[in-house]
Amino acid sequence: MLLSLLKISGHSMEPTIKNGSIVAVSSVPYCIREPKVGDVILFLHKRKKLIKRIKEIKNGRILVEGDNKEDTSNVGWISKDELLGKILIY
Repeated sequence: MLLSLLKISGHSMEPTIKNGSIVAVSSVPYCIREPKVGDVILFLHKRKKLIKRIKEIKNGRILVEGDNKEDTSNVGWISKDELLGKILIY
């Protein structure tokens, strides 16, 4: 995906990204470099597209977590294969 706009539905990334916000996402950055801790990413998990922040990378696995510490929908570890792109503008 070169560049796509997505509307956020949910509160897991608040206060950084608010429910109803529009974000820009692209897969291009990860064609050039590896994901890094702190990146906000779009990924596919159990057939659902989710946005979270990378907290840790270890052995080809990525630990993701929302910025909203009160949100209980944390996914945990994902594989790099689930990664769809980096959130560029939020």
